Amino acid sequence: MAGTFTRLRRFLPHRIARLIRIAVYGVIDAYRAFVPPKEPMIPPAMSALLVGAGDNKNIGSEVVALMQEKAGLEPNSRVLEIGCGYGRIAVALTKVLDEDGRYDGLDIVRAAISWCKDEITSRHPNFMFTYADVSNAYANDATGIDAELYQLPYDDGFFDIVFLTSVFSHMRPGQVQQYLRETGRMLRPGGKIFATYYLLDEFSESQRAEGK
Repeated sequence: MAGTFTRLRRFLPHRIARLIRIAVYGVIDAYRAFVPPKEPMIPPAMSALLVGAGDNKNIGSEVVALMQEKAGLEPNSRVLEIGCGYGRIAVALTKVLDEDGRYDGLDIVRAAISWCKDEITSRHPNFMFTYADVSNAYANDATGIDAELYQLPYDDGFFDIVFLTSVFSHMRPGQVQQYLRETGRMLRPGGKIFATYYLLDEFSESQRAEGK
């Protein structure tokens, strides 16, 4: 069903497609309110409007595997996720980080942070979440401080890994530079930044021109 809608939405106006998604996700969440998922820490279906559609478990496992391969993620690593959303990666990390490891998640969506605290921190006390009052019209109607001025609330040299999945895709150059400065400050010597983002090159420009 999800695949059929993904193909269909290409031919629908953006607002119509979004309204359909909201209706479908609303029905799913209403059903879950009466019949809870068998597994814990399943985010609300409506969260896909923020973090994108897809299988949360598979995506989380894939990103964690890449962090192990590319960034040296270990069970005792100290990890910061900027833009944690509804904990898609955090949930996957609960199966990797041990009691000596630590996870911190930061996001500009207050509801997402509240959900993560209720569902994840309550089960895994070494997983902590913080709300960032940063302006971003994409997610919170441009309230709060500009990301270009924001100082992240963590100590210097504390983390082994800082990762951001598609956060830079929603920021301007000056804001990206500030977050990179802050990331450098918070990483221990030899620490790694793991980031995903859109890359504009000849291939992506040709795909965009063809409507793909």
